Amino acid sequence: MAAVKTRAEIKAEMTVTLNLHPELERSLRERAAQNGLPLEAYLRQLVERDAEAANGGTGTPSAAHVSPAEFDRLLDEVSEGLPPLATLPADWSRGDIYADHD
Repeated sequence: MAAVKTRAEIKAEMTVTLNLHPELERSLRERAAQNGLPLEAYLRQLVERDAEAANGGTGTPSAAHVSPAEFDRLLDEVSEGLPPLATLPADWSRGDIYADHD
């Protein structure tokens, strides 16, 4: 369900028009698509991260600002070079954890 915005929130928003070279626009659209976002949402994320970093934040996206595709990409990035994790057997169940006690 979409959140309803108050008048103050609507007035606080700002519209920005960017004139981009076609190559830069193409590149940004590709990166947005890789993150599962429309271009406008991807650019908003970039601006929010930059503003957070400029205001003393870490510049690292918080969980609330990361799309599922970006989250997957970040997990792949941090796990790069690590050995693969063992997979569980197909017949594994929660009961296997408690097999040795009631």
